[in-house]
Amino acid sequence: MISIVIPVYNVENYIIRCLQSVTRQKYVKDIECIIVDDCGTDNSMQLAIDFISNYRGDISFRIIRHKVNGGLSAARNTGTRHASASSDWIFYLDSDDELMEECLHKLMVVASRFPSSEMICGNTLLLPDVYAEKWRDLNLKKNLPSHIASNELANKFFFDVKYIQDWIPVNAWNKLINTKFIKENNISFCEGLIHEDELWMFDLLKHIKSIAFCHERTYVHHQTDGSITRSGQEKRSCSHRLAIANWELAHMTPTYRRIQKTKIFFQLADVYERALTVGDGFHREVRREIESIAKNRGVSIPVSFRLWFCIPFSIAKLVGPFVRKILIS
Repeated sequence: MISIVIPVYNVENYIIRCLQSVTRQKYVKDIECIIVDDCGTDNSMQLAIDFISNYRGDISFRIIRHKVNGGLSAARNTGTRHASASSDWIFYLDSDDELMEECLHKLMVVASRFPSSEMICGNTLLLPDVYAEKWRDLNLKKNLPSHIASNELANKFFFDVKYIQDWIPVNAWNKLINTKFIKENNISFCEGLIHEDELWMFDLLKHIKSIAFCHERTYVHHQTDGSITRSGQEKRSCSHRLAIANWELAHMTPTYRRIQKTKIFFQLADVYERALTVGDGFHREVRREIESIAKNRGVSIPVSFRLWFCIPFSIAKLVGPFVRKILIS
């Protein structure tokens, strides 16, 4: 059985499109769809209830209600906990996105080809087609194998900056994850943070040994104006990413410490560059926080980063891409 988990919060313009994509699946075996009501303030849930009441098909729909709004991570965790005992796979579907008709069929074909896989990653169609988001396109990752069969190789293709063009996409959606693997390793989303997929994958990479990839498109990810990553909340975004970096530096895997640390600072370079665009001296707050995190975690800040901190503000805004190039060289 495949358990599709859909968190719902203020998506009345998209929820029917999302649910229709579930009911159009050509995969003919058992599917359950767990809708988590995260206490939104619009008509999303009523639309979902009306849709389900008029559905006449084999998919089993269930609605789980939160008492208070908990956020995306909490909703995903709730859906995972309520997966049926017979669930073999978990699939996270964001309620403003949609599945392609053969999504689950194509992913399960790959799963049958590589039966040891604990995760099957699908390929994504991004709308609108934004160049900056092409890192999600598996067909552009020329060196990423169709099947990863060791924890070492999985970590290399997620952390090692030498393979940055071939990194495994961080998003939790559009992936089949073995339900037993999730529950036995107590893998969950950190509640209260945005960019939660990063920590989820960081935790997952400690345990996973086998990942397979479906290079055919299986999922449509819509970049909506109200989404977290496009809402202009740069200060909040930077603060949460600093918290994630702090946690990751404290929980690095000894075997992969070097590549993990380099990737974390590569991501912190993006945080600092964003902070420079905010203005109001926010970059100084971020700089102090990066320095504090490094000191508290007993790690040294890369030389290129330290030099960047010393450059006058007007110039510092321009050199972010060069710093990242140095970090991955």
